[in-house]
Amino acid sequence: MNATFLLAAIRLLSLFCLVAFSNISMTVTVNAGEADLNSEIGSSLKKRKYPWYNSSTGEFKPVSNIPEKQKPKPQTNSTLDFSLIDVVMRVLFWILVAVIAVWLTVLLVRAIVDIPEKETDHLSDMPAFSQERLDLLPEMTRGVTDFLSEAQKQAKLGDFSRAMVFYYSWQLLMLGDQEVIELESGKTNRQYLREAARNRPDLRELFTHSIRMFEDAIYGGITLLAADFQGVWNQREMLRNRSSAGRRA
Repeated sequence: MNATFLLAAIRLLSLFCLVAFSNISMTVTVNAGEADLNSEIGSSLKKRKYPWYNSSTGEFKPVSNIPEKQKPKPQTNSTLDFSLIDVVMRVLFWILVAVIAVWLTVLLVRAIVDIPEKETDHLSDMPAFSQERLDLLPEMTRGVTDFLSEAQKQAKLGDFSRAMVFYYSWQLLMLGDQEVIELESGKTNRQYLREAARNRPDLRELFTHSIRMFEDAIYGGITLLAADFQGVWNQREMLRNRSSAGRRA
């Protein structure tokens, strides 16, 4: 039993010696590596002068006068600024284009509205008339020489009854100039209608409507509608068509 105990003690002592020897060897190896590393670092540091290293003693020393790292100046986002300016300039440009377009449209509309309906509706196309003929027309037309323009003016004002009086007076002067009818004092509208139907059959319907509307306006006190007036007004070119006029010798 003593031999067994002795054998175990010897084994334990051997294991202890082995562990101790391994630690010593590792420490020696590490110290040797550190010494080599320190030697290599020291030789490298000795080649240059650093304010935080003492080359004579191989020790590090504190450095108190290290300049503070300058803070980077904040960079202005110039790209963003230029992009914003570009957007604003584009918006202002298109607003200017829209304003100019609206202004030109208004000028165009005004020009169209102010243009007379037809150049032929002016005094230059009026038939030759004398004061004697003018005296045969309704009292309302006294002092007027351009009957079509006056009729158009009254129609724009919405007074279609008054416009019809001037338009019918123009018809009488035009047909008298073409010798389709003969303007005379005391003649009735029905007599003028018979003469016009005989010499210009194509005008019978238009002239009939014109006489009826004229009599409603001047004698009946009836307010004419825009559609009724436009119906005869739009056919005034028929009255200008001298080629169809049956002139009497």
